[in-house]
Amino acid sequence: MRPTVALLSLTLLLTGCSDPPDPERARSVLPESERLQTLYQQSCQGCHARPGTGAPLTAHPSQWAARLNKGMDRLVESVVRGYGAMPPGGQCLECDRSDHRALIRFMSGSGGDA
Repeated sequence: MRPTVALLSLTLLLTGCSDPPDPERARSVLPESERLQTLYQQSCQGCHARPGTGAPLTAHPSQWAARLNKGMDRLVESVVRGYGAMPPGGQCLECDRSDHRALIRFMSGSGGDA
């Protein structure tokens, strides 16, 4: 078997083994910080807690893995500029880059909400 085919097969197998999306979990978790709770509820939750929007769900690390592998700086830059259906800044007019970084860490499960 060629390495590319083997790698593709392994990727598909592992993807199929991941937990199915749980919209209730995505809707029910909130950052510990009151400020981040407000920012998240106003600007992020509408897409990141609803399956089918194209946005990775909050509290579903497997949906964030490929994005995080590109690096936090690149991910924050995508948020600031807008990406796909996500508007620039993620529609968070009050957010600075540190807020975006903290919200990404919270939503992806990669380190709390600082």
